[in-house]
Amino acid sequence: MAITINGSGTIGGVSVGGLPDGIVDTDMIAANAVTVSKLPTSIDLSGNTVTMPSGRVVDVVTNVFTSSGSGDSTSFTATGLSASITPKATGNKLVIVVCQFLGRSPSTHARLDFGIARSAPSSSTISRQYYVGHDGNVGSVWQFINPIVGVDTAASTATHTYFTEIRKANATSYEANSWWANGYGASSNNYMIIYEVEQ
Repeated sequence: MAITINGSGTIGGVSVGGLPDGIVDTDMIAANAVTVSKLPTSIDLSGNTVTMPSGRVVDVVTNVFTSSGSGDSTSFTATGLSASITPKATGNKLVIVVCQFLGRSPSTHARLDFGIARSAPSSSTISRQYYVGHDGNVGSVWQFINPIVGVDTAASTATHTYFTEIRKANATSYEANSWWANGYGASSNNYMIIYEVEQ
């Protein structure tokens, strides 16, 4: 078919592949002209660098703790709920979300201190809640679901391990008689979820 140029400025008679290689550059493609339907079902990007926007979640780790634990210490003690994540990059934010079922028997008060800590690659306090509970003797075992959130920064790509910890409020003996890490004799699901957010 002969190539024709008509009066409206269009060219006819050009077959598929008829233009020389490299003749079409980005300036010749209209904005938003390439739609999803024109893209291949898969794109091989091996050997290429793809830059994604910051703030996306690149990994999620979940651990469920169903055992029961108890104590009466005035020092912070691990409850048994923990989770580990291996960051994909140094400097990424690690968001630790916890929902744990707690219980305590009263003394003069029925209050606890509760928190998230890191044990690896180094030890650090991540988040703390103080005087959680009832300011007074409730007269019986008190149980409740306690959420807590902490944010850490990945110091390296080594495995980071986090756990919850608990003690009598203000490290004072009369704040509670005993505490339970999964309610009073319960076996509920207690969750720790770690999100890694790219920076």
